[in-house]
Amino acid sequence: MIPCRFVVFGVAVVVAACSSGVRSSFLATDPSFTPSPGATPMVYLDPSEVPRIPLRSVGIIEVTVPGSSGVSGAVEAAAAKGREIGCAMLVEHSVFDEVVSRARGGGHGATFVFAHGGGPEPAHHESSSDDGTLTAEFDCVVRADERREVAIRRPG
Repeated sequence: MIPCRFVVFGVAVVVAACSSGVRSSFLATDPSFTPSPGATPMVYLDPSEVPRIPLRSVGIIEVTVPGSSGVSGAVEAAAAKGREIGCAMLVEHSVFDEVVSRARGGGHGATFVFAHGGGPEPAHHESSSDDGTLTAEFDCVVRADERREVAIRRPG
């Protein structure tokens, strides 16, 4: 039998986590991707650090955290959601757009695959609001299967 103090402590932890003001969501952009829990993904905020390997964006993770937790709080919340979804890595959305632009121009060295017919649709925003929160978006990225890449690449 579990002593009552442990049950009360467990409930207090759950209540504290729920009231932390952290919200996260996942918008799938690739219907062929099936979310499943995985390892905690690396998070990239600088285009020069994004690995130069075949990559595929499968969706957008949006997080809202208390402004006091700053960018590091947003990164932690995004990584937790990315682990839940099964992202291999997360790339801040405007950084992802920049890396894709460079790759299309031949400047990054990575191949980006858009199985869903185009780049991520949601507009980037990293903003602080009047309610004291910070919102940021990250592309959930997985390694592209190079054999599959040939079949799904669209011309143009």
